[in-house]
Amino acid sequence: MSKFLGKYNNSEFAKTIAMGRNFTDQQVEVPGNNVIFHRFVVIDVIPDAEMFFNGNDEAYEKKKAYWASINVSNLELARVLPRNTIIGKRIYDINATSVENPMFLFPFLSSHIALPCKPGEHVWVMFETFQDQEIGYWVSKITEIKHVDDVNHTHPPRAYEQSFFPATKDIANERDKAVYEYRVGQARKTDQGTKTSIDTSVVDSDDEFFYENLLKNSDASKLMTYEPVPRFKKRPGDIAIEGSNNTLIVLGTDRLGPIGTTTETDDGRGKVPQKTTNDFAESAGSIDMVAGRGQTERTLGKVVDSKLIDGSNFKKEIGKSEREVVKDEGDPDWINDKSRLLISQRTKVDGNLQISDINKQFSVSDDPNGDAVVLMKSDKIRVIGRKDAQILVKDDAGSVVTTVMAKSTGHVTIKAKNSSITIDSGGNVTINSAGNTTINSGANVEINSNEFLTVTSQKTGRLASVTDFIIDSDGPIIIGDDSPFPCAREGDPIYLSDDVIKFMSIIYANMVALSQAGQPVSLAGLTVPMIPPHGFIQRGSLKVKVS
Repeated sequence: MSKFLGKYNNSEFAKTIAMGRNFTDQQVEVPGNNVIFHRFVVIDVIPDAEMFFNGNDEAYEKKKAYWASINVSNLELARVLPRNTIIGKRIYDINATSVENPMFLFPFLSSHIALPCKPGEHVWVMFETFQDQEIGYWVSKITEIKHVDDVNHTHPPRAYEQSFFPATKDIANERDKAVYEYRVGQARKTDQGTKTSIDTSVVDSDDEFFYENLLKNSDASKLMTYEPVPRFKKRPGDIAIEGSNNTLIVLGTDRLGPIGTTTETDDGRGKVPQKTTNDFAESAGSIDMVAGRGQTERTLGKVVDSKLIDGSNFKKEIGKSEREVVKDEGDPDWINDKSRLLISQRTKVDGNLQISDINKQFSVSDDPNGDAVVLMKSDKIRVIGRKDAQILVKDDAGSVVTTVMAKSTGHVTIKAKNSSITIDSGGNVTINSAGNTTINSGANVEINSNEFLTVTSQKTGRLASVTDFIIDSDGPIIIGDDSPFPCAREGDPIYLSDDVIKFMSIIYANMVALSQAGQPVSLAGLTVPMIPPHGFIQRGSLKVKVS
């Protein structure tokens, strides 16, 4: 093993990279001491051991035999593994012996909180005592230096990769492209091509494909989705909970885009941050839940291909070298992020969504001082209530002015002040209007009925000017302001109210009605033929042209 990498020391990695020195240029003295946290590489993840054998003894023995073949040291725990157990192997660090077998490691946190970790990543592990190390507890994935850490998957040995910090001559010769690979140690150029320096490996294995095999062949790798996920930048007071595949919950304050701006100072401090003018700062608490950030190049970042040692592409990830960083990577984008649920104490929701002009037609606008807001935005939204679902709008005095109520019986009511639209459980539709009722259409308006179709008026009114009004009915067509079905009674003539006759210039229809006198009936120039007994208006079509 090399003098430097024979004992893993992450702080020396970071300092060496930052200073631009080569790992082989120096010898690092690492003190021997008893540590509390140990660095382990994740060999595999066991979400639930029962999924492998489900109480079947034969399946259990088969899986146990496999774990024995990879030399799991505390195999006696195999039948009692809690969910989210991992199989880990100690990195060759200051407390490790030359060879240590993998072991089951229980999750440190209670089952109320389950953190992610994936094969090939490094985790912190602790034991109850320095002496008893039969049962260890993994705490979390280790945060690595900036060009290594990735919320989707982190490959710690990439810390050696000096292509992320190229020399000046490499930049001049355009050999400064960062290399994304999964080697066990430092890559070196030889006459036979680029090779992994096995003596720089932090695992006690001469297999340069050690990490690649974990990524491709471990049980947990079959459940993983490797993909580029933009890195989120939080404000100092925020709580951010981020998943491995582009999901995020932020408990913070009003935020439309970046965390802030910077300005140059004259006191030698360089640039200092400032709050943005687009966001409210005080009394503006916010809970932002979002899935699918980075839908544009501006907020996604630069996507690169990570490669296997044979040169083939393995997956895509976010570029992390200084030359690949995109300023707005991971920032909120209210317009393009795929799905968002926002609960805000104070924000300008219409302005942030760029719908202020649309809402002007409804006389709705943002309060200059902001509004409390609950926002749902996605491609499709479903709201499901098992008994009922209701939307209420109140005025400033607290009185309900608008209600939408949907019941599990199939009854739906939309009510605004003294007007309402109701669809009852029988499918009947009632529209009650306390004022004018207007239907505007750029084309035809069609009303279809399989039963009675009635148009009534309580007083003389004015018909709007339209081109064609088509009423199709399989039942009687009734126009008037008398009883609900004025021509359904034997002996009654067809009745058209004065206001309807006044504004209709042409009425085409085949009508059948009862006639006491047995003579044709003429209304406004329209002749109605004689009517057989017990007949209604003939089923068919009434076409009205109004001028």
